[in-house]
Amino acid sequence: MLIVLRGIIRAYMVSGTGREVTILIMRPGDVFNILTADCARPGDIMPQLQAMSDAAVAYIRRAELSCLAYGCPAAAEYIIETSSRNAQDILNNINEYFFCPLRAKIAGFLLKISVQQTATAPLSPMRTLQTISARPERSSAAR
Repeated sequence: MLIVLRGIIRAYMVSGTGREVTILIMRPGDVFNILTADCARPGDIMPQLQAMSDAAVAYIRRAELSCLAYGCPAAAEYIIETSSRNAQDILNNINEYFFCPLRAKIAGFLLKISVQQTATAPLSPMRTLQTISARPERSSAAR
């Protein structure tokens, strides 16, 4: 299990053609359960990890993790919570990368940036796309 202590860590997969797909972005306090190469089964996909900023992680081996989880219910709850959240984030990213129209992706990205800058509650990417699509585009002659 990896625990992000500081910085931002990107988990991604690389296709045979070199295409990269981000499956998860982790920030301080996030936990990522991953099978290391010595524990993986034949055919298991191993994501790549990349530090997106100056980062530090802690690695806890399964044996120590089991002792920690059994000895401290709060730790077990945290591990379950963050693992579930990570699984949902991975599903959300798969949905975004493979099933979301390009305009919705762009709208979602712009919303994410604007929320970070203004700290306001975001609209959903689909709602933003509907808002953008409802506005008539001005022709270059009208500008």
